[in-house]
Amino acid sequence: MVPTEQAWLLLVEDSSADREMLEHLLRRNGYTGKMTQLNGGATALSFLREFEPTPHLILLDLNLGALGGLEFLKIRGEDPRLKEIPVVVVTGSKSPHDTSRSLRAGADAVLRKTDDLGLFEAAVQHLLEVEFPRLGIAAPHPPAAEAVAEQPRSR
Repeated sequence: MVPTEQAWLLLVEDSSADREMLEHLLRRNGYTGKMTQLNGGATALSFLREFEPTPHLILLDLNLGALGGLEFLKIRGEDPRLKEIPVVVVTGSKSPHDTSRSLRAGADAVLRKTDDLGLFEAAVQHLLEVEFPRLGIAAPHPPAAEAVAEQPRSR
């Protein structure tokens, strides 16, 4: 199991506001490892194919531009090196169909984005405390009291 401070996340999200919010919530809830942000599926595939070592986990937006999340998962699944990297799909969709399609395409978990900041933060906490350990990354230590007191930026 990789300690959270040594973990490396690749965040693939085309919305800069969503990237910033997700990073803020991860950090606010104790994630202290490295995070690389990319804004598209094709960019992420190129990055992953050229970079060694690979990240410990990919957070992948489902609805990306030219190369969407499902297409990314299909290509990743055909690459022996990349298919070993766990992927959590991040989506604003409430459709159970999108969740099941993501899991069938190779996602290891789904994180649902919502405009309700409290619900989204609870989902991020679940990701850190439950899914991270299941996917090989230690759950982070509880955040410091001053970090908990911070007010999140509005979306």
